[in-house]
Amino acid sequence: MTTQKIAGSLRIFVYIGLLFAGVLLTGLSGCPEEPFSVVVLETNSVEDQGQVWPYYLVRLKVAGKQASYAQWFPSQNLYPAPVVMLTQPYDTINWSGELIDYFQGDALPPDEYYGTASYFLHHGFSVLFVFGRFYAGGDIQNEVDDMAAGLKFLSQEASVDKAKIAIYGSSWGGFEALYAAANAPPEAIPVAGVATYPLSDFEAWVNHLIDIPNKVTDPEKISEYETHFAPFVDRIYATTGGPPGDGSDYTEWNLSGLLNNLQTPFLVLHDVWDTLVPFEQSSDLVEQANHLVEPVWFLYEEPPDLNTLPLDHGAMMTDGYAFPFYGTLTFAYLFTRIGLADQELYIFYDQTALHDFLVYLKGFQIQGYDMNWAAPRLLDLVDKRVLMYELTLDPPQIDSGACVIVQAINEIWGTSLTQQTVVAALAQGLPIP
Repeated sequence: MTTQKIAGSLRIFVYIGLLFAGVLLTGLSGCPEEPFSVVVLETNSVEDQGQVWPYYLVRLKVAGKQASYAQWFPSQNLYPAPVVMLTQPYDTINWSGELIDYFQGDALPPDEYYGTASYFLHHGFSVLFVFGRFYAGGDIQNEVDDMAAGLKFLSQEASVDKAKIAIYGSSWGGFEALYAAANAPPEAIPVAGVATYPLSDFEAWVNHLIDIPNKVTDPEKISEYETHFAPFVDRIYATTGGPPGDGSDYTEWNLSGLLNNLQTPFLVLHDVWDTLVPFEQSSDLVEQANHLVEPVWFLYEEPPDLNTLPLDHGAMMTDGYAFPFYGTLTFAYLFTRIGLADQELYIFYDQTALHDFLVYLKGFQIQGYDMNWAAPRLLDLVDKRVLMYELTLDPPQIDSGACVIVQAINEIWGTSLTQQTVVAALAQGLPIP
């Protein structure tokens, strides 16, 4: 893969015309600030196997707010195109031309974002990376403003299919995805969202952190928690005014505040042994908004031990039945909701991970757990548009999702499902062991 530079860095306000339809020049001396403006800072492209993929580094400015920054990969296949917006809370950039560049460490070169964007681009989807400002301080309102500015950009971009906007974020980025969707402009409310191990209720989360000394006996572990979370707490208090019940205001930053405005259906994935964002952040969200939010749970027979577990999001990102199958479920959920009616949707999977995930489901069924939340996720994979390709094979083996899932279910549960009967069967839930 090589990189072809199309144009040098632009440091002036520009009118983008057909690309950024409806966006006006703003910020000229003596002129009032426009409600929303877009400045292209740089235009480049990546060449991959003979195809050129342009991208744009942009500054987004909502009147009265700090500037936000994004990287835009427009679709080269569809117009108007579905779009996936990816929240980037920690990624460092060095192209803003402003002071925030100096708050960062080593920035990932813009060309490198093509690696993530390519999976979506090759489906004809556009991709927007929106960079938060966690590295530069500020508060949680800044973070939401950044993400909402990204959605505002999509609302005015003529090449975007406004009915097929998806949003995706993890951890702190999961908070950004949830709260951005809840604060989206009416013209760009995402039709689907994914939040993995997200922080959804700041009031409950701060109370959890305050209570850590009552849950953890090891003084060194308590210190580890306090040190790790201090920057997060600072940003929260900068917005809310302090801990709950101390003259602070969490009206817009707890679960009730979020759900008052959230309209986007979300898939939430969470590991019970998550020590960074407690599992209850997602289980409470699903319980209170089960008409809107669907779960994928990674459960264990033992409850989490905060004294011994490392500070991480559990095993779902690293091994066992969770990885990499959580990615398979994530992209199946998004693609089946923003893909075209007659489009082939390529979803990666690992045969071992698929097997282990289904064994996990059946094992907890046998113990009396209701695991039927997983049936809709398997229904995503048997969608007639889905083609699943095995990650570990070279060249990859590609089969219909229905073929792959039917074979796996029949193997684990001993059923006799067919590609013609699997949809009706899963609509009733998982097979009974």
